[in-house]
Amino acid sequence: PPGPAGHPPLEGEGDGAPVIPILFYRSMLLAADVAPIDALVDALHAQGIAPVPIFVSSLKDQASLAFVENALASLNPAAIVTATAFASGAEPGAETLFDRAGVPVFQVIVATTRREVWEKNQRGLAPADLAMHVVLPELDGRILAGAISFKG
Repeated sequence: PPGPAGHPPLEGEGDGAPVIPILFYRSMLLAADVAPIDALVDALHAQGIAPVPIFVSSLKDQASLAFVENALASLNPAAIVTATAFASGAEPGAETLFDRAGVPVFQVIVATTRREVWEKNQRGLAPADLAMHVVLPELDGRILAGAISFKG
């Protein structure tokens, strides 16, 4: 069978290749703006990792949350990469989807900041991007993995 995202099967896939789900918003898919996700899938695949892109409408929507929880349970991931912004919506002190997954969760940034602004700005990202993609995801314990795309 083909590997992730239509790639040929990974060497040893099914025999221990680490599975890494990539969570991203459905709006990116509907806008045909998934080039950053495709590039991330290709980069992980090249490293012998089995990436599994999963789009969601929201991590606060109960149906989407249940879908992701079921997917994670069946995938048994080594880690999770998420391009979803904000916090996952749990009340302070309540367990989140990411807590229940029990694996490292890496936050990648799909920035609304232009690359030129990011390069010249002392703080890097614009305040809205910092809040949505850095500060609030840290409430879930996500590990910042950097920007994978910029507004262009």
